[in-house]
Amino acid sequence: MYTIDNKGCLISYDGDITDGTLTIPDEAISIGQMCFESRDDIEKVVIPEGVKVIEKSAFEDCTSLEEVTLPDSLREIRSFAFAGCTLLKKIRIHENLQLLGYGAFYSCPNLEELDLPYTIPYIEGMPFEGTQWVFDQSSNFITICEKKQLIKCMLPPDTTDIDIPEGIRVIEGACFDGLDKIRHINLPASVESVSSFAWYSLSNLEEITVSPDNEYYASKDGVLFNKDMTELIAYPCKRGGTFYAVPGGVKIIHDQAFAEASLEKLVLSRSVEELGMECFCYMPNIKRLYITERIHS
Repeated sequence: MYTIDNKGCLISYDGDITDGTLTIPDEAISIGQMCFESRDDIEKVVIPEGVKVIEKSAFEDCTSLEEVTLPDSLREIRSFAFAGCTLLKKIRIHENLQLLGYGAFYSCPNLEELDLPYTIPYIEGMPFEGTQWVFDQSSNFITICEKKQLIKCMLPPDTTDIDIPEGIRVIEGACFDGLDKIRHINLPASVESVSSFAWYSLSNLEEITVSPDNEYYASKDGVLFNKDMTELIAYPCKRGGTFYAVPGGVKIIHDQAFAEASLEKLVLSRSVEELGMECFCYMPNIKRLYITERIHS
């Protein structure tokens, strides 16, 4: 048994929940405030197309809830809608969402997967407080809080310049996915580790710069190196020019370092001893590649 008011709001639900799965009635347009608060028999929620609003605390403290399917039609997730759902593991929010309320997923410590579009126009404070995720409203970056790992940049697809916020320590491999118009990225002093796959989708990247205070990385002419310039880490694939000579002193070329580079001629210095996996892959214009005899892998 359930009750839907004359505005289409599901305000009560007293029916049985089969095998832990709750399916919201098709007639509902919104799910009412505190409608399912503190229900411990709900493990999965299926919300059908047509539902536009999940009201405040609608599923708060549903401590057995592990999975939620949200529809494309959803426009608002209001404050504390899923707060205290301590077993909730993943959430995928579609591009039509207009409002993500304060503390919407507060105290969901097992939330391991988070998929948010960059298009949400209004995100109230601390929607993921008490989870492993931190959303930085000033930069639209999502990070894992304890490790300061940059997981995703929620930026428009036509973004051309990114200044990674100070405090980020790790840049993960897929964080720039969908941002293939980026031309310049600046790394702050705090960055300690960058995945070799972070640059993979950046088909228009021209320059990587690094704060001079960074203890782990350096940049020269837009190319990324380790601090003492003995390892070449990433060559922006659309860096200007058709010729590049690896600086003397570089001993290691990292995995995929020159992937998709638009170079025609590449000269490795005599100091280079080691080549990473696929470091010269997908170089469509390369005509000459000079390699020394010292290289052993």
